[in-house]
Amino acid sequence: MSNKGFFDYYAMFSLNRELSEKDIKKILSQRQNELVKYRGSTDPNNTEVLNELQEMIEHVRTAITLLTRPEKRKQYDIDLANAVQAGQVNVQVEKEVRDILERARRFFEKGEYERAMSFAQEAIENNSNSEEPYEIISRSYYMMGEYDQAIGTVDKASKVFPSSILLRWLNVRYHILIEDYNAAQDMINKALVDFDDHPQFHAEQVYLYGYAEKDDMVESTIREYMEGNPHDMKFRQYAANNLVDIAQQCYLYDSNAEMLLITEEAQYNRCVRLLKLANSIYEDDHIASELEYAEQFGELVEDEDRHQLKVFYIILTVIMAVAAFFVAISDIKHGKIMAIVLAAFSVINFLITRLVKRKSYKPYWKVYRDTYRGFKEDDDGALYNILSAPFELIKSVIDSFFS
Repeated sequence: MSNKGFFDYYAMFSLNRELSEKDIKKILSQRQNELVKYRGSTDPNNTEVLNELQEMIEHVRTAITLLTRPEKRKQYDIDLANAVQAGQVNVQVEKEVRDILERARRFFEKGEYERAMSFAQEAIENNSNSEEPYEIISRSYYMMGEYDQAIGTVDKASKVFPSSILLRWLNVRYHILIEDYNAAQDMINKALVDFDDHPQFHAEQVYLYGYAEKDDMVESTIREYMEGNPHDMKFRQYAANNLVDIAQQCYLYDSNAEMLLITEEAQYNRCVRLLKLANSIYEDDHIASELEYAEQFGELVEDEDRHQLKVFYIILTVIMAVAAFFVAISDIKHGKIMAIVLAAFSVINFLITRLVKRKSYKPYWKVYRDTYRGFKEDDDGALYNILSAPFELIKSVIDSFFS
């Protein structure tokens, strides 16, 4: 761990050098518990925040290891004294910059992007030796829809911090999101060389294919990488989260319902397929929850109009069966023949009832599709429409009689 690593952790968690190892461990353990609770209550769709929280949890664990061992702290004292004497670090300035960045991060998370960029720029002007302010500025631009500025910022920052995986990843992701796939592919290829086949960029290849709707390439890329690297859990995690992000594209935002809906069969099938793949390569409660939510759109529900049609044919079946019975026992001329005919019609109506019942249920995605469009799409075929005609005729006659 470099000198800068020690200094970063003290500044990151606002720790006082006079604290004992026991007190530091207590503070950091509490912070770790808070982060775990915060992560547990975070929307599973917000994978970006979940990943940031997980990184912070890992920082806390590392800080506990580094700052609560007497031999490590003794070395820190020596390193700190040498750095201050050499003018390499100003503890007060480092703390001020960290405070500025924390404010920038808070404004970004609240969606106040202009203020977030203002504080991040202030951190840069105070000689922040960190990629973080550039990341905040770039992502703020992106969230505001100013994609050129977002890419320009991360381009510039990548030259300042050439070893930053985060900045290089952001650059790739931006080019994928604006559908500049050729540039994104070139960046992935270069990043895999520069960062020694880092799994995050192999997973980003999965994201590129998924965003471009090349699902066959998604599956083959995952399969090939996992065959060669069966124990790489980081890749599994990155790829699974990317699949969740891609699956989110299958949803359509309905402003009236104020929720994300699936309204097409192809999108439903794709969403479930991607989430099942994600769940198969990386077991995670959030991914399982996403899959469970998506599968709800395939559950069947009975349509009210079709229920009425089913009841109509049930009534016809009963009427004709009862009529056949009474005709059969009556003295009506040719009664037996009429009874057989009525019984046959009763059987036919019964079979029609079974058919209508089978057609009465449809998946929720179809219900939401009709609601979203404002009309019911006729996709049950000519036979069903013919069967609906008598019911619609009788219903219109009754409606006109009572109107």
